[in-house]
Amino acid sequence: MNSPITVIALCLLISCQGQHQNTPPNIVMFLVDDLGYGDLGCYGNETAKTPNVDRLAAEGVRLTRMYSHATCTPSRASLLTGRLPVRQGLMKGDILPFDVLMSAASDAGLPHDETTIAEILQSNGYVTAMFGKWHLGLGRNRRFLPTKHGFNSFFGTLFSHGQPCTTDYSGFRNLALFLHFLQTCFKIWKAIMLCVLFLWLTRLSSNKTTVIFLTSAALSCVMMYTYFYTLTALNPSTCILFRNQNIVEQPYKYENLTIRYTKEALTFMHQSLNAGSPFFVYMAYNQMHPPVFVSAKFKNITGRGIYQDALMEMDWSVGKITKFLTERQLNNNTLIIFLSDNGPEIYRPGIGIILPAAMRGSAGVIVDGQGESIYLRGHKTNNWEGGIRVPGIIKWTGKIPNAHTINVTTSLMDILPTVLDLIEIPYSGNNVLDGKSLVPLMFDKSLPSPHQFLFHYCDMHKPAAVTYGRFKAHFMHSPTAISCNGEELNPPLLFDIEADPGESRPLQLENYSEIISDINQAVERHLITRLSDQFDSGSQYDYMMWPWLFPCANFPFCHQEITDDKDIQLEENEY
Repeated sequence: MNSPITVIALCLLISCQGQHQNTPPNIVMFLVDDLGYGDLGCYGNETAKTPNVDRLAAEGVRLTRMYSHATCTPSRASLLTGRLPVRQGLMKGDILPFDVLMSAASDAGLPHDETTIAEILQSNGYVTAMFGKWHLGLGRNRRFLPTKHGFNSFFGTLFSHGQPCTTDYSGFRNLALFLHFLQTCFKIWKAIMLCVLFLWLTRLSSNKTTVIFLTSAALSCVMMYTYFYTLTALNPSTCILFRNQNIVEQPYKYENLTIRYTKEALTFMHQSLNAGSPFFVYMAYNQMHPPVFVSAKFKNITGRGIYQDALMEMDWSVGKITKFLTERQLNNNTLIIFLSDNGPEIYRPGIGIILPAAMRGSAGVIVDGQGESIYLRGHKTNNWEGGIRVPGIIKWTGKIPNAHTINVTTSLMDILPTVLDLIEIPYSGNNVLDGKSLVPLMFDKSLPSPHQFLFHYCDMHKPAAVTYGRFKAHFMHSPTAISCNGEELNPPLLFDIEADPGESRPLQLENYSEIISDINQAVERHLITRLSDQFDSGSQYDYMMWPWLFPCANFPFCHQEITDDKDIQLEENEY
């Protein structure tokens, strides 16, 4: 017969085990900027040195048809909200040439009627933190920063790490870039010139008036040049490092950004554990966006160029964070997600060059229906597979299968509902999600994609491409393959993505009339769902830029340094 002490001890043990099982899991979400599908070892790159990311794939679920959007801002919006960014006005507009948010001086950003994954987790007892690139707006009174969207703390940058953030601005601040913007606004300038020509030919204006008009047009060019270079991300002063709502460095020193983020994340996780709180870490690296940078510790470490060096540093950071989780015996209670926001950037339209191989990523190689290795077509900024097919890894030791591969269509929008499904927390927002939970796919490979149709946008109008199972229709085609926008195609180009992942062999439409009909009807039904959207036509990218909204640490200099953090290093024995 058991003694009362034994019974009490058993009850306490069962109670403690139950409490441990019911402890909310920690969540770590990695997002890499411009990482190509073919950059990682676990996605077929035999020479890449990414052992830590590869280990995540081996111990978790690897997604082979994970789709992003063609550029940074829309991908990040859909990841955090589970919704199409076109519903939020975060796609290219009709006025300005930008395909991402480009100005810290406009009142544009992720709308507050959107519910982010951070807000949901925060309301359920999580301590939330973001490190790295935000790219979802600043706004009046800094109302769009991460701390206003569910993150308890933020340490990172507003925009991508662009050329103005480097020490050499000459390759970016030049006439070629200005002419690029002028070309994108060509309709406006053409109208002005035609008006001048008409007035002069019809003698409706005197020579003096014509000269004044042309002089005004020339001055407006100068003003436009100044406007763009002062108030957009082309200004080095927009290279700002924030801590929560405050500017800590302007412009920031970029070499050690990844080390800084890693150290900040480790400190945050350490403090959260001491406080007994489950944590959500959103680590959004500025790497691998060109111009690629790397710290002194990793410079020339691979002998294969700066891109591979930076890739190895990013992987090192992932390894430091996962090592922390292992040492704290948190693997069984931590959900880890690894993603990219779009395909690799290969062409710089502002500079007018194709990046050297040592400075760019790989769109990836896929084995086609005939067993041949095919390079994915396209890159960042367009809707070819190379521009929007990205790595995707989900790992939770003991909860989801390891070494599992999902080969059907999935999207960055699926991450929010998948996380909530895994941790058994309901969606608390008022909006209808476009994303779907991927949990059923993790346990049954035979299931089809939760997306019958997936819509890929270039701008605020109609979808430019549609994925339908193994098929993909392109309604927009750029002859140069540089831009997402271009010639509208009716009928569209249709590809069998499984047999032809390189999108090089358009199908004969007369043999697929039913497929085209299904896609056209799906687009019509989808557009109806947008009628009630707040931004059913207008883009926030076209919002006016106001000088008084530009963030400045110490006007008029807009310059601030971190004096005690110049040579930051992360020792191996730290934490």
